[in-house]
Amino acid sequence: MTREPLTSTASSLGARIRQFREAQNLTQEQLGDLVGIHHRQTIGQLESGVRSVKVAELVRIAQVLHVDLTTLLENPIRPVPAVLWRSAPETEREALQADFVRWCERYGRVLRLLGRDCPDRLPRCSVNMASLTYRDVSELAREVGALLNLGRRPAAVLQQALQDQYDVLVWFINTGASGSAACIRGEFGSAILIPRRSVPWRRNFDAAHELFHLLTWDSFHPQESHDGSLHKKVESLAESFAAALLMPEQVLQREIESRAVDGRVAVTDVARLAVEFDVSFAAMIWRLLNLHYLPDSDAARELIADPELQSLDRFLRQRDRGDLPRLPQRFVELAYTAWLTGRLSRTRLAEYLDCTLSSLPRCLEDLGVVERSEADRSAGGFLTVQDFDSDELAEGIGEEEATLCSL
Repeated sequence: MTREPLTSTASSLGARIRQFREAQNLTQEQLGDLVGIHHRQTIGQLESGVRSVKVAELVRIAQVLHVDLTTLLENPIRPVPAVLWRSAPETEREALQADFVRWCERYGRVLRLLGRDCPDRLPRCSVNMASLTYRDVSELAREVGALLNLGRRPAAVLQQALQDQYDVLVWFINTGASGSAACIRGEFGSAILIPRRSVPWRRNFDAAHELFHLLTWDSFHPQESHDGSLHKKVESLAESFAAALLMPEQVLQREIESRAVDGRVAVTDVARLAVEFDVSFAAMIWRLLNLHYLPDSDAARELIADPELQSLDRFLRQRDRGDLPRLPQRFVELAYTAWLTGRLSRTRLAEYLDCTLSSLPRCLEDLGVVERSEADRSAGGFLTVQDFDSDELAEGIGEEEATLCSL
């Protein structure tokens, strides 16, 4: 006799387990082995709602599938958000994607707890990728630079501007030797992933590159990335957008003219200019080629490959790169604010900061949050290294509505 599903809740939970299992490209047998359920039919029964899930099993399943219990228990079922990679990792792609999505959903959940009903506030630009030109992309970069008020040195403020104005966080995640930058856009908002191994000037370019994909998400998203020729063009357009955004044409022209002697600029000055704009020497050279300061691509390649210029570039960049934060400070501050104002339990706070409850005080300290005494917390006072304001954070910083690009 066929067993009937226990409840609609069990059936819904089973469907979510199946959804995330398939997103991880795991068979039922593989999931069972990882969870410690070795009867082949058991996972199938769980997914069909015929068998109830024990609490310990559910916790282990969530861990294996790289998903929070909160997400696993959500109803109705929503599609698993897709990640757009420039170059996907050769190994553990599914696990890395799931981890990235989990962090983004945690951030979106915290924003909603603090009264942000619509975390995804970044503008959307509808374009035809097949006919989009580099001139169009340059104009889009100019508009975005003005919208974000990036000023004369956009690389120095881009990530902060995206965070403050549109709640777009940049997550620095280990992606292995082959994984590239990536981005995602969903109900939780928009986010950028940058490999932790990247040097600072590469991180800036990655952030600008992925911003192009976020802005044009509706015109080219992960489901279309299988089209090789279109994907190649879109990546080239994204590189051009990043260059135009980080090295604005008029600003760069003025800088070049100010360094010119008898109409000529020393290449060593160009190397120093790359450091000032916080981009790579190669990126600066290609940008100058596109602005017709160099005769052709062969001349650009020759300069980039010059060993003396490479040595000068390394010398000019001799500086403390600093340790990257384990988590974005904005995420940490808002999660802590949600706990402080009673919207998030301390156990959930520890989960969101990826630590145990007992190690939470040390974790907060390492992340830049200094807790005061119990009496101070009862009075609503707390302090971080940045001395942030909880009321301001709870209400939301930069409530400017997203405007559509005119392109």
